[in-house]
Amino acid sequence: MQNEFGFNVIYCDIPREVSLLRDLKSLFRLAKIFRRNGYDIVHSHTPKAGLITALAAVLALRRVRLHTFTGQRWVTITGPLRRLLKFLDKIIVKLNTCCYADSPSQVEFLIQEKIAGSNEIKCLGVGSFGGVDSRICPTEDRDYLRAEISRTHGIPNDGVWMLFVGRVVRDKGVNELVKAHEIALAKKQHRLIFVGPFEEKLDPIDLETKNAIVNDKSIHYLGFQKNPAYFMAAADFLCLPSYREGFGSVVIEAAACGIPTIGADIPGLRDAIVNSETGVLVPCKDAQKLADAISALVSDEKLRVRMGAAARKRACEQFEYRVLSQLQIEEYLTLLNQY
Repeated sequence: MQNEFGFNVIYCDIPREVSLLRDLKSLFRLAKIFRRNGYDIVHSHTPKAGLITALAAVLALRRVRLHTFTGQRWVTITGPLRRLLKFLDKIIVKLNTCCYADSPSQVEFLIQEKIAGSNEIKCLGVGSFGGVDSRICPTEDRDYLRAEISRTHGIPNDGVWMLFVGRVVRDKGVNELVKAHEIALAKKQHRLIFVGPFEEKLDPIDLETKNAIVNDKSIHYLGFQKNPAYFMAAADFLCLPSYREGFGSVVIEAAACGIPTIGADIPGLRDAIVNSETGVLVPCKDAQKLADAISALVSDEKLRVRMGAAARKRACEQFEYRVLSQLQIEEYLTLLNQY
């Protein structure tokens, strides 16, 4: 199938949930695709797809096999399942020619956790999975965008807008975010806007949190939106108090739109946010510290504007997709010459 960029796209279904029969079908179909098309390089990401793709590439005798880690689900899991998922990540590393993480702190974390050796994993450039195209991130007509969003989604166009973009799940720190929002409201009024879907099966938030999102008049749930950048450009700042992130691409997307981010002080987000310069880092799972940071940004427009300008400058200089794409191309050419 030809797409608008002029290259072929071949779809191969890999179900997100574990399904032995469907997973085996995906494995052998991928191996067939790799052999038939004669690919020199196979590059995967996400844990399950990464394992199936690596196995298929080995079966198809592909000479350069790569995987990019973009966050580990086992970070927030305990017991046998955590050990199993870590073991599978180690298998992915051993099956591939080279592995990457999408942030320097994530590389350090994976080495520390003995998932990969220092000679088996690295980060290209300063991080992120694919960078950001700052040209398409709206930074002008903010008042117009805000008025349109207000009219379309029924959000009062008053005060400060705090934005969350992503899956509305526990691991994204949504329980703490709603609590922090309620605490911060006692000091100054603001609005919390959610852009992203609920996930009821894999990692649901607390029922109390969901009820607040649905019923609290200061919280606005918009669900999945095709153009989150428009909401970023209209908001005053982003909040992403995740428990785990590979990098936090949404942070540099928001930065390219000219707004700062409050994020959890975890691997990945430490690279996406420069604390006290392009945003604020707070302890993970600490609703009170998160509320303090929210209150500080809500109360200080000059601080928000200064951080937003610094965030956009950094996104444009260090995370442009053209720069990161060139680094990846150079990496491919180097590996093809080596293997």
